[in-house]
Amino acid sequence: MRLSSYPQWKFQFAIITAFLFLASCKKEEDVKNEFSIDIFYKQMESLTLEVAYETGAEPYDYTINGENVWLFAELNIESLFAQRPLQIDVLVPAGLAQMTLIPDQIKNGFTSNDILNLSDQYRQDEGNEVSGNIFILFLDGYFKQDDTVRQTIAGVHLSGTTVVAVFKPLVTSSHVTKIIREFVEQSIVIHEIGHAIGLVKNGLPLTSSHQDIDNGAHCINTDCVMYWQNERTTNVTSFVQSYLGESKQVIFGPECIADVTDYEP
Repeated sequence: MRLSSYPQWKFQFAIITAFLFLASCKKEEDVKNEFSIDIFYKQMESLTLEVAYETGAEPYDYTINGENVWLFAELNIESLFAQRPLQIDVLVPAGLAQMTLIPDQIKNGFTSNDILNLSDQYRQDEGNEVSGNIFILFLDGYFKQDDTVRQTIAGVHLSGTTVVAVFKPLVTSSHVTKIIREFVEQSIVIHEIGHAIGLVKNGLPLTSSHQDIDNGAHCINTDCVMYWQNERTTNVTSFVQSYLGESKQVIFGPECIADVTDYEP
């Protein structure tokens, strides 16, 4: 689906004063390298977001108005490629029926190896040279690192792979309205996909000095989904409220869009 054909989103909601638990992403190192930035940007024509979810960690799919919330991720990823010579068609699931249900893993914490093992077991397609695939795994637990369960990490991209995990308890435990939770979840997904496709200086060169060096592969633009605090506490709630209230559709900043637009593999 192309940017120009995306329907206008209209939302009405009350001012939110609720508190969202600390939610951050983590980029894991030392995992197998199965992804080439150069190949992706040189010849990829489509990108499928393949989703699997653990029992009890079902992703949000349709709003009360019958709109597929995953079209928000579709729009945003396509918006990055709108001005490239070769645009990309992003394919998203149409509801839970097009996602893979996996059994309850009966654990509270998931290591990088756990996530990769689940990907190896349940991923149905790793893509090819013209049709990419990002595997997004929704888990009913938390990220486990250095033998510690990290209850502040909402999403993780495993570096060098096209595997992303979202930790559902960080979304559902917030005391905001359902529509905010839906788009907080989508923001986490979009943020981690941004890392997976090379943002910010995560494989893709910078066209301007917008990397927040102190916070890794994140953008200094506070209005960009790749800004590091847009995945934390009340800031992510305010960020979501802002773009819904202003009927904003694209949540990548112009600096990140320029990095994608100007890249020449």
